[in-house]
Order: sequence, then C-alpha cells, then structure tokens
Amino acid sequence: MLTPGPDGQLAMGIRRFVLDGEEVWVHQGFFGAFQLYAPARRLSLTGTINQAASDSLPLLVAAYRIAADHRQPAQSCRDRTG
Repeated sequence: MLTPGPDGQLAMGIRRFVLDGEEVWVHQGFFGAFQLYAPARRLSLTGTINQAASDSLPLLVAAYRIAADHRQPAQSCRDRTG
C-alpha cells in the first residue's frame, strides 16, 4: 500500500491524483517513460513516448479513460459469490 508524504500527494516520486473520481498513482520516469496504477479498478498502465521533452501526463490520462471505460471496479474477495 502506498502512503503519501506530508503534502498528501507525493510518495518517493510517485504522485497521487484523483482522476474522474478515482484514486490513481502515477510515476513519470526518464525520457518519456510512465506508469499509472488505479487500485479500485486493479488497472495498471505503463509505456513510453518517443520524446524526452514531452509531457506524458495527457497521454496517460487519455489511455486511463479508454481502459477504465472497459474495466469495471474490482470487487473485494468478500463481495464475490460462487
């Protein structure tokens, strides 16, 4: 489990956002690398872009929204039947 730092957002280079009402954790690495994790959906996205000077966050947000539209929030083991 990730725990935010004193500002409530940053934890060792990983930033916490609320995106479309859901908590997501984002890390933007060197030279266009990025990673996003949405715990409620158990959704992880990672990738690179071919421009070191580009901001990958708009691409990452768009990719999250496309993926989230196709993946329902995760259920707790207690909520599952069968």
